Amino acid sequence: MGSTLLIRHSGVSFQEELKQYPKQPHIILDPGDASHGPAARLWLLRDGKPVASRFFGSIDALRAPHLILAALSDFLKLADDAIVEAPVYRASPLSRQLLTLIAFLVKPDRILVAEGTEISLLGWPIGPETISAPEALPRMVLDAQRKAQWLRLLERTHKHEIPMSNLSIQGCRLGSAVPITQQIDTAGILHAEVCGANLLLVSTGDVDVEVMGRALDIAHAAKAIVVQPEEYKNLLCAFGRENGEEFGMGMIDEIDFEGRMIYARADAVPPVPVRILKLGSLRVDPNGREMPEGRPWHL
Repeated sequence: MGSTLLIRHSGVSFQEELKQYPKQPHIILDPGDASHGPAARLWLLRDGKPVASRFFGSIDALRAPHLILAALSDFLKLADDAIVEAPVYRASPLSRQLLTLIAFLVKPDRILVAEGTEISLLGWPIGPETISAPEALPRMVLDAQRKAQWLRLLERTHKHEIPMSNLSIQGCRLGSAVPITQQIDTAGILHAEVCGANLLLVSTGDVDVEVMGRALDIAHAAKAIVVQPEEYKNLLCAFGRENGEEFGMGMIDEIDFEGRMIYARADAVPPVPVRILKLGSLRVDPNGREMPEGRPWHL
């Protein structure tokens, strides 16, 4: 049968196109899709049902394109001759290059591009074909679909207490560098870590100029990013084992930096050992409402 790569813009849908290939695996790389479960995930389907998924943590594919490529690499090991739906194309160099990389990973027998998708048809591993596609559902309907899935997820969640000791945090700035909290030891600074020239400070309030200068000197950093602990509240998260396998998805309730404990709600049944905590950039409140995402890699 061969594999097929589907590329579209936000105004159309490939749902009808996918129905034409019921026996082939489907790889959904659009993190905004909530047709098969909560959004902010990437999906591998067989017979229209999810058989594998990967946490993404945002509905914007350009937030973390490396996660899309990593998930695709894993899915391709599980599915031959798949129908791959690429992330929705946006008119930007990053979006174009992401889709091109996906094409070279998939090595498709066909590339189908929806009419009206303003993307260059040069530079692909095989010449794309342009096809017509029906209009996508109105944005209001898609938003409601995602909210319904968030509420279903919240109904399944349990409370978890996760010690920060021996925990790898992924997907954000927090936990990606060397902690120097004890070296700074200033009232109000709950956590400090430095990565290259960037210093991350988690503080209960504004950091005054003198404290900031001293912290930058200690860290040998040129720039400081100040975050308040409540900014982590309601962030999407996923649990992982030491081998990287995911086994739960939910939201952060609180990060207690003084007590070195993370409180979260997830659909994994406690108690479970969490060795990897993946944080997204999208917040979803207890009523299933999506909150605006902050700057990339701010937290």
